[in-house]
Amino acid sequence: MEMKNVFTILLVILGVCTFAHGLKCYACNLDDNTDCTDTSTNIEQECQTEIDSCSKILLKGKTSKGCAGFKKETICKKIGEGVKKTVETCYCNGDFCNSAGTFKTYPILIASLILVPLLNSFRL
Repeated sequence: MEMKNVFTILLVILGVCTFAHGLKCYACNLDDNTDCTDTSTNIEQECQTEIDSCSKILLKGKTSKGCAGFKKETICKKIGEGVKKTVETCYCNGDFCNSAGTFKTYPILIASLILVPLLNSFRL
């Protein structure tokens, strides 16, 4: 097998694999008098080992975020009508997935996307 093929396969494997670590969620409490919808005011919290989900709860127009317990289905549920009566609970299963729609980048994947075409243009 050519060296460039081995290198390409290695980069793809590294880009897809995730190293073992605890789930990380944004944490923000309704009592903190901060805007929990703004992730710059949130605390980055590493959840306990057995916790596999993050949560985002909207109650009476205010947001609360944190670790949520055992793995839950990625879903949002609404109860009630009107801004003041609505309770919306959302669960998700990835690092910092309880943000307001942040796009997460994977540096090794980006490096792979740049290096693979460069390697293919050279003969090793």
